[in-house]
Amino acid sequence: MAQFDKSIETLATLEQIFPQSKNFTIDKSLGLSVPNEKPHVVLVIDFDNEQDWRNYYFDEKHLAMIKSLQPYVDFKNMAVEQFEF
Repeated sequence: MAQFDKSIETLATLEQIFPQSKNFTIDKSLGLSVPNEKPHVVLVIDFDNEQDWRNYYFDEKHLAMIKSLQPYVDFKNMAVEQFEF
């Protein structure tokens, strides 16, 4: 669990790295829908426009962070969604 918490701390630094991110929220899921399931990282970031998201998503610092977290975070079962509101 310590490594899970460290992963959340690492992801939380994204907010400082990418100032174009808005309404940055990161935490552990409560696991209410599937009892006894391992916790998941929940990360929600709003961007003003598609280009800001693309700049973040394909940025070398972001990609390096993903690589560093691969031993601890199951990116294969990750949901990535984009929508406008």
